Amino acid sequence: MISEMSEESTRHILSADAIQEVNDDTEADDRPESPARLSVQAGNTYQVPQMMSKEEDHPKTMRTPSMAEILGNRKATLAAALLLLIYFLVCLSMRVSVATAGGFFLSHYLRSMNATLAISNAFFDKLIMLGATKSFSLLCGLAADVWFGHFFMIIFGFVVSFVGLLFVGVHFALPIKVFPVVAKDLGLTGFVLCGLASACFYPVFPVIGANYFHRRNHKNAFLHWLIFAEKLSETIVKVLFAIQYLYHDIYQDSWQMFLAAPAATMLAFIFFMVGKGSWPITRKSGSQLLRGVRATIERLRGRQQSPRQSYHGLAGNKSSSSFHYIGETKMLINILLVNTCILCVGTVTIQTSAMFQLQGAQLIHLSNTTYDDINPAYMEGFTALTLLIVIPVFAFVLSPRLVIKGGFYFASYFKMGIGMVCGSLSVVAFILLQQYIVDMYPDGDKTGYALFYQVPQYALVSVAQVTHIAALEYSYQGAPQMLKCVSVAIYELAIGLSFFVTLIVEKINLTNESSRFDPYDVRDDSMEYTMTIFPLVVSTLGACVFLALAVRAYRQYSGASKQYSPRYNQVRYGSIVVGKAGNNENAS
Repeated sequence: MISEMSEESTRHILSADAIQEVNDDTEADDRPESPARLSVQAGNTYQVPQMMSKEEDHPKTMRTPSMAEILGNRKATLAAALLLLIYFLVCLSMRVSVATAGGFFLSHYLRSMNATLAISNAFFDKLIMLGATKSFSLLCGLAADVWFGHFFMIIFGFVVSFVGLLFVGVHFALPIKVFPVVAKDLGLTGFVLCGLASACFYPVFPVIGANYFHRRNHKNAFLHWLIFAEKLSETIVKVLFAIQYLYHDIYQDSWQMFLAAPAATMLAFIFFMVGKGSWPITRKSGSQLLRGVRATIERLRGRQQSPRQSYHGLAGNKSSSSFHYIGETKMLINILLVNTCILCVGTVTIQTSAMFQLQGAQLIHLSNTTYDDINPAYMEGFTALTLLIVIPVFAFVLSPRLVIKGGFYFASYFKMGIGMVCGSLSVVAFILLQQYIVDMYPDGDKTGYALFYQVPQYALVSVAQVTHIAALEYSYQGAPQMLKCVSVAIYELAIGLSFFVTLIVEKINLTNESSRFDPYDVRDDSMEYTMTIFPLVVSTLGACVFLALAVRAYRQYSGASKQYSPRYNQVRYGSIVVGKAGNNENAS
């Protein structure tokens, strides 16, 4: 059949317009570039096999999106912006209520039950609450994809958070001395419910927001800003608690803020989802919400197929569905392996945060007396400043160019490797500054010490935190269509487990008498050798692994790009090579 193709038909296949049109169609619906058919001028339809290359990006047609293209679809952009705002408020309220106040209540609750269970460290209590919340998101992601649906889980999360924070409000309203047991149980139950609600939000919000965009680079940009909203809320909470010393008086005077933020976000989300404005995207979301609720009720009654069965299309054909299950299992295993390495990155960033604050306390102790009242957590403000610079660079400049240069897998591995390199450099900067402190004491003048010496290491560790987005991108893009929330939840699980790993490492350091660090003893070098070995070794090994994977992916992509290169004047489709006009031949 190929030998009978005319010269004009072959030129049509090789024309740049035809290839560009095929790639535009595949990029619009975010599917791999495997063009199914090409129409020729002779009237015949030629079935083109799937590409041999595993890459999804055409090296000659990919380009950096402009800001006008990112903001071109105003309706989708507006919907995504509202989702980002709601997600930011959710993260802000959940961070305050679950991580800080929840850790405080957990510590007091454990002490009241059994003194041996008390961890007696506010930092440890916060790690437990955050780790449990992030880890439980895996079950919530499975529920969103398989059982109930995305919008149902969002509404369920808002309802649970509202009920939980009502319990917290009742706890503060009741006289502690009159109702000690009831008030204590209501407070802890309320914070546990808030943690459950945040676990519902984490895996669902990225999927809902990214689905508003059709192009991959637009999806990745939204995921970048989603991480920015979460990190910014975390930084704001740290700075507020450091400035106003809220950790001591917020439980008595400012408990209303626990109710205000979630209530506002719940009302905003309901208005956004079921509003009857002039935005088609809003009406569409509202109808999807109602359909999702009705479908969930029908599934619970047993009258409708599950999303898994409707996805495969053959509910009773086990041989057909087994093929899909095998492919999905392999994808999930790859995502799980990548996020296992991200677990190490999260551990490094959390560990270094504790180290930096201890060093900051030491610098304040050595500086002039006018700085004695400064809290070392003030330096967390530089994290937000760094994020404001790094996030746009990653979203609109670095990530698209890396995809053009070496493909999606190369860009993901390279960003994760660079993040671990920055994590290693932050630990090195910490060690150098600590050695400087030891060398200058006690002969050095106190004017030689300043808290701002920690700016480089805070900036480096902030870049390492931003590169978490590469794992989130990898999880979202590589996931099966009906398991997006589960894949994102695997990323959240890795971050949650990193809190527990940090807890174990810190607990080991405290149990060892020789490794306990005293910030007021400048000659104490235990922190330099015990607290820095683990993050430095882990980040260095992780950087080597990911950069090696990036080099391997780049070589595979460079070899595959020769199929599209104009130098060879040919396009390879499967086992068929179409060369110059009239010179078509089989690769075999």
